[in-house]
Amino acid sequence: STNKVWDMIGSGQIVTKGLKLSLDAGDKNSYDGSGNTWYDLCGNYNTTNYGATFNSDGYFVLDGTNDYFQVIADGSSDFNKQAFTVEFWCNVDPNNGYDVLWSYDYTSHSAPYYAQHFRATDTDGILFKLYGGTNKDGTFQSHEDVQYTPSKWTQLIWTISDGGSSKTSTFYQDGVSIGAQTTTSWNNITYYSQEVWIGKANFSTSFYKGSIAIVKFYDRALSVKEIDQNFNAQRTRFGV
Repeated sequence: STNKVWDMIGSGQIVTKGLKLSLDAGDKNSYDGSGNTWYDLCGNYNTTNYGATFNSDGYFVLDGTNDYFQVIADGSSDFNKQAFTVEFWCNVDPNNGYDVLWSYDYTSHSAPYYAQHFRATDTDGILFKLYGGTNKDGTFQSHEDVQYTPSKWTQLIWTISDGGSSKTSTFYQDGVSIGAQTTTSWNNITYYSQEVWIGKANFSTSFYKGSIAIVKFYDRALSVKEIDQNFNAQRTRFGV
């Protein structure tokens, strides 16, 4: 239940309005150290681990080769939101290509490719990328080349706010905006009967390398104040 989310941090500092998924490898209610199920503290989407190694300090290590998590087999009735927030506490180990954090995309790696796609890449330096896809003319919208600092424990957040005929995509690192983009011609995101994954996407070079401790999904765009609230609730744990 959502009460577990509040118990998780003791004094209830984490924002719970709109919270649909809350995974925390450091909370024994979410993962007790054994088995392949990473339990959702909201009670909605218990997540299956495919190969990631648990560290008793409260996080999973993904090898960048074939480790990932599956949140749900078909996200079309649960994660098909026009406004949302995806939050990670993670330590990205750049993988000479793509490190996909969150993927709920097209059914194969062909046009229109993407729907919710949150990844880091070290091509031409360390960059942060996302794709918000539509199936109009087989194209997709993108917000990319946002620089961030990898190789440390950090909070990474992506929000999409829906203004009807426009959408604003914003990236945050450690509670601070590192890039925003408003697209006035962006149609609604089109979603598909496809898996929701953590740590991979629908192409073979997408596997994430590094550590992941916390994953959250909200069905709305958190405000700057709320993002800072979540950051301050967990920063001491990660030495940030």
